[in-house]
Amino acid sequence: MDANGESGNFLRTRRDQLHPDDAGVGRYGTRRRVPGLRREELAQLAGVSVAYYTRLEQGQSLNDSDAVLTALGRALRLDEDEQAHLRSWPAKARATVGYLRQAAGRWPDDPEPAALVGELTIKSTDFATLWARHPVRRCRSEGVTFRHPLVGELRLAEEVFQMQEDEGQRLAVFAAEPGSPAASALRLLRVTS
Repeated sequence: MDANGESGNFLRTRRDQLHPDDAGVGRYGTRRRVPGLRREELAQLAGVSVAYYTRLEQGQSLNDSDAVLTALGRALRLDEDEQAHLRSWPAKARATVGYLRQAAGRWPDDPEPAALVGELTIKSTDFATLWARHPVRRCRSEGVTFRHPLVGELRLAEEVFQMQEDEGQRLAVFAAEPGSPAASALRLLRVTS
């Protein structure tokens, strides 16, 4: 799934669901071409330019600041889960590019990371922009959210371990908080598998 497209689709659907009257936006004329807020109206509510918001919605920007995402979440009246979803795509993209840069720097003579970077740079302007910033990030523990077709959203802790025998290998382990909805969902999946 394209992270940019997912993020843009999410913003668009939430904008379409928010009626101007509910957002406190005055009506200009009687005819509206969109079911919810116009881009201009949402941009004004969030305090960003229309051009910037349009790039976000069209998936042309992964470099969104926390302040912008918070303002958009507030303007769209997102709940805590929706706000987390809005932030996860750009944050995960930045982290992944940082992981790749660290790996490429660790093995500069390995042609495979170089080939991957070359391919991604050609095929994705967002990747090229992020790569040009030279982010470096170690693989480490963090929380991740998955959507499973049977049980829905799973919030899991991720632990990344470096293998002592081969520094190029990592082992990622995912675990649910005991007693959490994710733990119940994983038990259900174990029974249905």
